[in-house]
Amino acid sequence: MAKTGKPPIGQKKIEDIFRKLEAYLRCGISVHRACQEAKIPKSTVYDLIKENSEFAELVEASKKFFTVIVNDLIFMEVKRIADRQGNKKLSAEDRKFIQWIALNNQTMHEFYGNNQIIEDKSN
Repeated sequence: MAKTGKPPIGQKKIEDIFRKLEAYLRCGISVHRACQEAKIPKSTVYDLIKENSEFAELVEASKKFFTVIVNDLIFMEVKRIADRQGNKKLSAEDRKFIQWIALNNQTMHEFYGNNQIIEDKSN
């Protein structure tokens, strides 16, 4: 009895699919949206993710790229503020940035909640 269904996708085709998706995934958009933008059937991509661990790892790494870059930029800005801070007061701009971090970083959420602003009582 002959098997029916989709024929397996070759490695070259898998690489081509990933290359088309990668640019969209690295921008931080979802796999579903990347498929739409790259004009690749989402069922094909989700099947590949399920069946091909190497492809799934590449997709996952590409999805994390944007987050890693943004986190690195935020870290460098916080470090820059801390390095020049010494014993001086924070500038209004630096204070706003640090407040934004405190309010939007998941690890800080338990301390600062969703929308509480840190008041500067020194002015």
